[in-house]
Amino acid sequence: MSPLCKVETALGPLFWAMEGVPDDGGGDDAQGVFAALEVVVAIEEGQMTVSRAAELLGLSRRQIFRLLDRFRSIGPNGLASRKRGVPSNNQIHRSVRQLAMMLVRQHYADFGPTLACSLR
Repeated sequence: MSPLCKVETALGPLFWAMEGVPDDGGGDDAQGVFAALEVVVAIEEGQMTVSRAAELLGLSRRQIFRLLDRFRSIGPNGLASRKRGVPSNNQIHRSVRQLAMMLVRQHYADFGPTLACSLR
């Protein structure tokens, strides 16, 4: 079995778990992780240079080396963002949001979502 097959087999559960996690806007999706995985494995097998990998992924050489380090120490799971599934630090507390929505509905019943959003 080739190293890439072993990695794809190992990453299978991670891929399915990532599909259910909401996108945090960081741009880290399953396809991006698989693209990085393919490139990292190609580097490990000597089929691609770090410079070429940087061009393909649109990253710096330094970032490719960071991906390689995480891949070597953690494995395929190391290529996924560590922030995946973690709520943003800049969230409005649920109770404050509910109170604001209640006030908008109470005082501005004819406002649609676009107008209510512009009340900031």
